[in-house]
Order: sequence, then C-alpha cells, then structure tokens
Amino acid sequence: MPLRVAIVGSGVSGLAALWTLQQQQKQKQQHDEEDEIETHLYEADDRVGGHTLTVPWRNLSKAGGVTMVDIAFTLYNKLTYLLTFSLYAWFRHKKMQTNPVYPSTHPANFTSLLSHLNIASLPMRITFGLSRDNGQFEWSSTSLSTFFAQRRNLLSPSVWRMLFDIWRFNLFATDILHHNNNKYNPLNQNHNQNLKSQQKEEEEESVGSYLKRNNYSSTFRDNYLIPLASSIWVNDPNQTLNSIPILMLVAYFKNHLLLNSSFGDDGVQWLVIKDGAKQYVDRILEGLPVGNLHVSTPIVKVESDCRVEGRGASLLLHTADGSIERFDRVIVATAGDEALRILGDGATDDERRILGCFRTSPSRVFLHSDTSFMPRNRKAWSAWNYHDFSTSVPSGPHVSLTANLNDLPGQDISITGPILTTLNPCRVPDPSSIQGTFYFRHPVYDSASMQAQNELHQIQGRRGIWFAGAWMREGFHEQGFTAGVKAAMDIWPEVKLPFPIVDCPSPEEERMKLSMEGHRLPGLMRLLRLSTHAVQYSIVFGLLIGRVVMFLFGTIYSEYFVAARANARAKAKAKRV
Repeated sequence: MPLRVAIVGSGVSGLAALWTLQQQQKQKQQHDEEDEIETHLYEADDRVGGHTLTVPWRNLSKAGGVTMVDIAFTLYNKLTYLLTFSLYAWFRHKKMQTNPVYPSTHPANFTSLLSHLNIASLPMRITFGLSRDNGQFEWSSTSLSTFFAQRRNLLSPSVWRMLFDIWRFNLFATDILHHNNNKYNPLNQNHNQNLKSQQKEEEEESVGSYLKRNNYSSTFRDNYLIPLASSIWVNDPNQTLNSIPILMLVAYFKNHLLLNSSFGDDGVQWLVIKDGAKQYVDRILEGLPVGNLHVSTPIVKVESDCRVEGRGASLLLHTADGSIERFDRVIVATAGDEALRILGDGATDDERRILGCFRTSPSRVFLHSDTSFMPRNRKAWSAWNYHDFSTSVPSGPHVSLTANLNDLPGQDISITGPILTTLNPCRVPDPSSIQGTFYFRHPVYDSASMQAQNELHQIQGRRGIWFAGAWMREGFHEQGFTAGVKAAMDIWPEVKLPFPIVDCPSPEEERMKLSMEGHRLPGLMRLLRLSTHAVQYSIVFGLLIGRVVMFLFGTIYSEYFVAARANARAKAKAKRV
C-alpha cells in the first residue's frame, strides 16, 4: 500500500510540498514501478494558489482586450550569493545523489523551480514613494530629483536630516546583528546571566525602541522606515513601530540588499513571471490526478487515530461536509493560527503553546483605475505608493498601499488604462473604476512569534503532522516555498530533486555570521560614527544659518531696496507733475 499523504492548503507551501512528492512519483513511473506515495491536496477556497492570484484586467481603450495581472504575489528576485558556493553545492548534489540543504544568506529555490519548469520572467524596476496628508508631503525613490519632487523640500532641514538618517541607518543598522560570543566568561556565572538577559532584550527590542535609542529623527521614522516596513509586512504603522523586532527588520533589509540601495538603484533585480504567477501553479497541478485535488473542501479537524498500528502514525481528516479520510502523513500548509484551529482539541500542549504565538490580520485589495490613490505630484509616482491620511482620517485605518501595475514590462497605459491595486484603502475607489475586490490574510509579527519560530522544530513531524508556511520565517514567497519542500523531504527523504535546496538563515544566525568580534574594524566604525554625527549637525546648522541669511536678506531687501525704489518712483512722478 502506498503512503497516503494529505496536504492541507494550496498556497505556495502546499504546492511546494506537492511538487516535491511528485518528483518521487515521476521517478517510479520512469522505472515502471508502483507509486509508493499517494498525495491529496485540500483547499478551502474554490481556487488553488493562495496569495498567487492572476486575474484578467479589461483594457480601457477602444481596442478592448484583456491583460493578465497578479494581485497579491507579484515580484521575486534572484538574490545574489557566491557563485563558487553554488557550484560547490551542485557538485556535492551530483556526486552524492542526495538532496542536502545548504545554508545561504540568499536563497534561490523558487527561482530554481521556475527555471526547471521553463517559466519565463521579465525584469521590473521597483521604486517606493510616499504621499502624506493629501499630498502635503511627497517623495519617490526613483531618483534624487524625485526625492525632492516638491522643490520646497530642498530648503527643509528635516528632509535633509531624513536623507542623512537613511544613509546612517544603511551604514550602521547591521550593528544590531553583531553577536557578543567572546564576552562569555565561564568563571563568572552572574556576568553570563546578565549577558544572556542583555542579548534577549536586544532580540526583542522593537523598531521604535531602537530608533529612539539611536536618536533617529521623527521625519526618518514616519516618512521612510515605518512606511517602507509597513508596506513590506502589510502592517499598521503603530504595530510596525511597537511590535516588529528590529533584529527581524534589519536581517530582512540586509538579505534583500535594501541597506545597499541608492536613489534610482535598489540594488536588486526584481522580476515578474511572464503571463502571470499562475503559470507555475498550473504546471505543478498538471501532475496531480483530478480525483486527488479537493477544492472548496475546508478541513475542520485533524486528529490522531491511535487504534491503527503500522507506519508510525494514522491521522483522520474531517471535512466541513462531514466526511472523514484516513492518511498516514499530513502537511498543514495553512497560516499558523489556522493550523492550530484545525488541530482543535487534539492539539498537544507544545502545539498550543507554539502555534498560539502566530496571528494573522485581514486585508482587502481593490483592483481599479482611480488615480486619486496616486501621489498628487506626478514626479512622485512610484511602483509602490504609500499613503498616510492621518490628519484627514482621525479614526480607523489611515494608511494604504497602491501598486502601479503599469510599471510592469510590456504594459501600454494607452491600451490598458491605469492599472492599480490598493491594499486596505481608507476609502473605496470610484465604483466605476473597480474591476475586482479580493481578500487575504497576512502574518502579524512580534517578539513572541519570532521566538516561536525558533521552537517550531519541537512539533514538526510529531504525530505524523508537519507544518509549512511563509509565516515560519519573514512571510515571503521564497520562504514559503522552501518550508513546503523541507516538510515533504522530511516525509520522504529518498526523493531526488532536480536542483539542490538552499536554506536561508534566521536573524539569530545572521547575528553569528555578521559578528565583527576579533576584527580591527570596530575602532574605525566608531570613528566613522562620530564623523556622521559631525556631518549631521553641520548639515542642520548650515541649513538653519542659510534660512536666517535668507530671512535677513529678504527683510533688508524689503525694507531698503523696495522702499528706495518706491521713493524714486514718487520723485519721478512729482517731477512729471
């Protein structure tokens, strides 16, 4: 009898697990051998894909037609990691005929899948912009010129301070990742206990606490870092400021080269899947028998059946329509809080304690053409446009994010018209412009969930149940794909994949790797830090002096030159009379 495996959830993690187990089935078919695995995919929704959703957009020109656009997952990148490491990993994979998981700062498993499936991608330039209080303050990262899209900001000390703090944060933020291993003293237990307590505080420190401790300006906080982070994790700004650990934020910024970026060049080549991300979903589903795909089938309970012996586990899946199916292994590829709900009363104490730390928040996305959701200043239009209506919307949500899909390669706005998606808008777009409304849930991160991520190994595979999802890391497509592959490989270690799987380190591992202990750089860095403070105060002081000089010049000009010209005109007029 083949091993029966159920995958609950058809997002990227569930599809990754399905694809991994399919490789074993393909190998058996090539050798005319009987399948050893029977895989079933369950999905509560009426479609497969989760956050991978490609829909048709009705072009607004007279020519008509449709353009396929992605709503939630739209972008990925081939993050750079050492070519020599990649070649070494591939050599080992071919020589050992195994599927080793190699540590790497820059994972590339999802891009390897697309390459293996011969799915084409197109480059896209990603820019970020902000519009606050109905256009009172706007900027864009497209270039230094668009950063000062509002020319009056050239004379604003707070904007120059913000620009300086961006450079300072990019240069010094990785200090938070430095590990203090060599401060451990085996002869002084009190010192070691204090050190552990200090490190725990550092790991749990929020973004807001870090910014305050390091004297970053409120302009930098409110108009750059918090909007950017809130857009990445789809969070309310207050939640980003007070709950997201700075360690997690900096590790993500570093891994995605956001600390290396400059205006007009974000340091990463971003890509979109040609003809929509649904391409990879359809390719994976091709290998699944029709009878093994169960859409519109919510799983309400997963429980162990201790009466059955053999294979080490037997699990019962209860569906919403009352049917019960028996499986040997189950991969729960849903959100963490949903996974705990599915386990129900049968969850163990460890499963309740760990999975109970994970939460999600609902999001609503409009697909529309209402350009009032873009910055007022056309120069500030970006691929991602963050809006803050804090002064005009005193209660309720006051921030939203609008993606300008016309920046996608091959899009002709004269044919398609404006294609915009707005996440959690403060007001509904013009009804005549709306072509779709969609609902998603996104992970909510805080220090508790970050700690729980480090304890997930305690419940993985227990009772024959595995968990997989992007929420197990920072919540992104690559991480979701890797989590699904690893869960499937745990169930069937003999499976041979067409490319080696590269793992990505946790923020704690980043602390270890980026440690500067034992190097001669800390002294130089401290000197550079002092220099940045000197430059900072010089810029602010110089701008203030400049404003004073302009004020005095204006006063002198109005008092003397204007008065003198008026007197001269009066005398000339008197002479004519």
